[in-house]
Amino acid sequence: MTYWLLRYMMIAFLSFYNRLSIEGSENLDKKKQYIFAANHLSFLDLPILIAAIKKPIIVPFKSNFFNRFIEGSLSHLVNGVPVKNGTMCKESLQVIIKNVKEGKSLLIAPEGRISRNGKLQEFRDGSSFIAFKTGIPVVPVAIINADKALPLKKILPRPYKIKVKIGKPIITDFSDVNKERVKEYTELIRKEILILLNRG
Repeated sequence: MTYWLLRYMMIAFLSFYNRLSIEGSENLDKKKQYIFAANHLSFLDLPILIAAIKKPIIVPFKSNFFNRFIEGSLSHLVNGVPVKNGTMCKESLQVIIKNVKEGKSLLIAPEGRISRNGKLQEFRDGSSFIAFKTGIPVVPVAIINADKALPLKKILPRPYKIKVKIGKPIITDFSDVNKERVKEYTELIRKEILILLNRG
């Protein structure tokens, strides 16, 4: 209930202040779960994606966030999953995989950090590894203009128009897993997000 209230608040604010537009929701089956992989431009990305994705999601957070009042409260509100030292170590991956196997959809930023120049960075293999371990496909998601709406080192958002583009689930044979296939899938995710970004 609290998550949905937060989502509707994000929709109301972003729709009014940033004229949020969402494309590609029709690509998703309401009855299925997904791993959503998005580019990372701003601290505003998470509220944007909570508003854009019409299903509850779990989100990896640095484990030390849960020990702080403000960050900890936010982490719990958005179904945060603690990630040790903010990295996808074996222990953190096992926690996330367990949650996904329990039927939860996952939101992840494969770049691992905010892009400082607005360009798509190299991807880490975490989202691909989780996909192969759970059999849940990755959905590429492109966020446009979040860095203009809330640049790094700024506190208050600016009224730039924000767009979210949701791609189609990337289906593959998840039973055939090895390092090369995981890396190939990672590159395919990055390619699909890049295509969405380049379409404007």
